Amino acid sequence: MRVLHVHTDMNIGGIGQYILSLSTALRSRGVDCAVASSGGGLEKKLEGSGIEHRRVDIKTKFEFAPKVFFAAS
Repeated sequence: MRVLHVHTDMNIGGIGQYILSLSTALRSRGVDCAVASSGGGLEKKLEGSGIEHRRVDIKTKFEFAPKVFFAAS
């Protein structure tokens, strides 16, 4: 199974930390995880854990903003 987590940023705290923890746990169970975000303080920890990170320009306060959909296409 492959899982892609998409979030506006990977800054320390909150949802960024949750995505890191969840991806690490899934990876330890054999799930191929990747994260797409505009980057942040947890980016190096993701890559250090062997989780692929794709930098995408989706820096916005609203996850359903048109900018997110245009970045995905």
